Amino acid sequence: MCAEAAAAPDDPAAAFNAYTQERYLRTARTQIMARVYGEFYHARGVTAELRDMAVGGRTVEESYDGIAWLYGGP
Repeated sequence: MCAEAAAAPDDPAAAFNAYTQERYLRTARTQIMARVYGEFYHARGVTAELRDMAVGGRTVEESYDGIAWLYGGP
């Protein structure tokens, strides 16, 4: 059972609406960031050089920290 349904067991419509609102923002962020990261990682030329200068010194852990929101929950 999701947290929203547990919080409103007698009102499934309200629980569904709460769940939908929470997921709406998360899925929008996921789609936007997928596009941004796609352009970022497939950059060429000067854009690729700037990207490399900006994030070239990051460790693997720091890179994962940047996307922890995606795998760490809402």
